[in-house]
Amino acid sequence: MSYGHLKSTGSDEPQPFSYAWLRALKQDFGSELLLLLFAVQHLIKGFVANLSGRATPYLCKAYEVPAQEIQIWKTVIYSPYVLKPIFGLISDLLPIAGYHKGPYMFLATSAGLVSSVAIGAGIVTSLNFLVVGLFLLELCICTNDLLTEALYARELQEHARLGQSLLTYVFAGMTMWSLAANLSAGFMLEYIGAQSTFLALAPAIAPALLA
Repeated sequence: MSYGHLKSTGSDEPQPFSYAWLRALKQDFGSELLLLLFAVQHLIKGFVANLSGRATPYLCKAYEVPAQEIQIWKTVIYSPYVLKPIFGLISDLLPIAGYHKGPYMFLATSAGLVSSVAIGAGIVTSLNFLVVGLFLLELCICTNDLLTEALYARELQEHARLGQSLLTYVFAGMTMWSLAANLSAGFMLEYIGAQSTFLALAPAIAPALLA
């Protein structure tokens, strides 16, 4: 018996990150959402979060923060992650100009961008302002992550056909940019220092303002 007439439908699926695959994602989800996910999930959550996390302990050391105080300050700096449910509730209940997510993401991104430039350029000179700057940077990462997750979760429900492909786009890109951050962290900390490393984060944060 011949089975030559039977064909696997799986072979018709485009390969991930091929032109046909990206075009299919664009047709279903739109280029604006893909650009937003690239700017936030890939660059901010993948690259900025990992590189800033590697540089922060060295920056605290440069500011001569006592070892017993570092954990206390780190609790303050990373507190936005504990407050994520509250941020989500605020964005749902208190829209700005009729928008629930865009204005909050814009404000958080602006704060993170200004903080990274201020820290990297040496404008921040005191420990208290350093903690505020690092807090605002983590707030930028946390807020953008939370609100874009809500956006693409809604899109997954509306476009179930390519839902798995969208998740692949998000998490594969995030992994690649996280790897890039971890591979470059040692070189940057060694040759330009922890402070200038934060200045290098600014170009990775800025695209989210456009997105």
